This record gives sequence, C-alpha cells and structure tokens, in this order.
Amino acid sequence: LLAAPNPQYTAGGPDALIDQRRGPEDWRTGRWVGFDGVDMAAELTLDRPLPVRAVTVGFLQDTRAWIVLPRELIVEVSEDGEHWREAGRVNHAEPVRTNEVPGVRAKLSDARFSAYKAREVLDLVRGEPVGDARNILDLCERDAARPIAKLLDSAVANAANNNDIPPEELFVGACYADEGPTLKRWRPRARGRATRINKRTCHIVMIVSRYSPEEMDDRRSRDELRGRTTTDARTERARRVARSRAAAEAEAEEDNEDIEEIAEATAEAGTDTEVVEEAAAEVVEAEAGADAAEEAEVADDADDAAADSDTEEKN
Repeated sequence: LLAAPNPQYTAGGPDALIDQRRGPEDWRTGRWVGFDGVDMAAELTLDRPLPVRAVTVGFLQDTRAWIVLPRELIVEVSEDGEHWREAGRVNHAEPVRTNEVPGVRAKLSDARFSAYKAREVLDLVRGEPVGDARNILDLCERDAARPIAKLLDSAVANAANNNDIPPEELFVGACYADEGPTLKRWRPRARGRATRINKRTCHIVMIVSRYSPEEMDDRRSRDELRGRTTTDARTERARRVARSRAAAEAEAEEDNEDIEEIAEATAEAGTDTEVVEEAAAEVVEAEAGADAAEEAEVADDADDAAADSDTEEKN
C-alpha cells in the first residue's frame, strides 16, 4: 500500500487486498480496508512480465455509515516500474439525492391523507413517461391517485409554460411524500374518557425530467416498430378509436351498398314474379270452373236418374 488506511479499517494488513477473500456486507467485521481523507494507492509487483487482461477490485458502500464508493478508479501498468501507462479507468457518479434530481417540479402541501398512502401510488409512476403515468393514475382505484394526477398535470404544465418542454419528452424523474402536520381530534368513550384521533397529512413533490436526445431517438424507433405515432397514451388511444370508427363506418357503407343492390335485383325480379302469379291465378280459376262444371253435370245426372226411377215405379 502506498497510502496508509484508516487505523480502524486495516483488515489485518496490505495482504488483505490479494488474499482472494471477499469481505462480507457487514463492515463491522473488520475485513475491509478503508481510507478516509486520502486516495487509496496500491502497487502489485509480479515475478515476471505477464499479460494483464482484467483487474477486479471489490468495494463496499453503506451510505448510512458514510461509506461510499470511490469517485474514480485508475489502473496503470509498467514493465520496468518507472514508466507507467494507463490501462483503464472507471468513473463512479456521485449518488444524486432525490430532492436534487434535475427537472421541473410541483408541490402539493398538506394533503389530507398519510404519506404511506401517497407513497403506495407514487411507487406506481416513478420513472414512467408522463403519458403512461397519467394512464396509470386514471386507472388506479386509490383515493390518493386523483390529487397526485392533478399534481402531475401541474408539473407538466410548468415544464411546458416555463421551459418550453413538450410533454412527449418528459418522464417522472422523482416523486416523494414527506410527513406533514398531524391534526388531533378526540372521540368520546365510556366512563368519561376520550380517545385521540390522528388525522395525518403529507407534502408531495413531483419532479418531471426531460429525456436525453439519445433516449428520445430510442423511444421513437421503438414506437415506429410498434406502429405508434405518438408517445402520449391518450392521443394514441384516441387515434386507435378514430381508426376503428372509420373502419366500422366503411363496413356499414359497404353493407348499405349490398342491401341496395339486393333491393334493386329484387325489384327487377318482382315484375316477372307478378306475371307468374297472375298466370297461376288464371290457371287456378280455370281449374275451379272446370270442377264446378263437372259437379253440376254429376248433379244433373243424379236428378235424371232419380226421375227415371220414379217413372218406372208408377208404371
């Protein structure tokens, strides 16, 4: 080691860095080497020149104990121990606090529900595009979803009016709820006692951030593959509904044209049908007249036969 570690975190000496034993997640075990106020620097000397393909270094982070990752890791190699050249570099971005996320924000103070109920809804929309987040809030059945949806609309309006950022390029960068003042009320109970009622309140902050140009290009390419022309879910749904209605109207027009064609064909065939019906009626009338004539002849024959039989009896 070229730099002295913190006396409380020596892990038994410099050999702890190369013993191939990884320390546990609990930093209290004393198996980690820690540095405070100085840059960690170590030199590893090999017996003979060897090709270096990879360098693996383990770090521990526990922000509750103020243990964080190094900002930058630089690996250098040398063949003679005097002339060094850089072989690799890794940068660790500093963690950004939730309330320091860049973007346009809107705040709702003294909301009349607890922070727990607000967080249950905020967890659904965190990191989502504005259009999808609005859709989720519209379909959410929790009562806290309505004021949070209004807060989201306010943040989007602030971004559009104050920063000229279109809603299609925004997403929910951060959202959180803090405890507000508790309103104390009392409920009468038996034996002259009273029970306190705590009416919780909370403060909600909504931050909408802008996509980078690379992320916007990626989203547009994915939308083109899906056949979407806009990133706004409402607009996309309205477009689909309009397209479905247009298709339904076209089908209805085709059906009406078919019905008209069938009606015209039926009307043309109706003349021949009437002629056939008239001819059939005439045939039926003729047959009925012939039957009536035959019945009359039969009746006359019967009368004649009866008259002849009467004459014979008289003789």
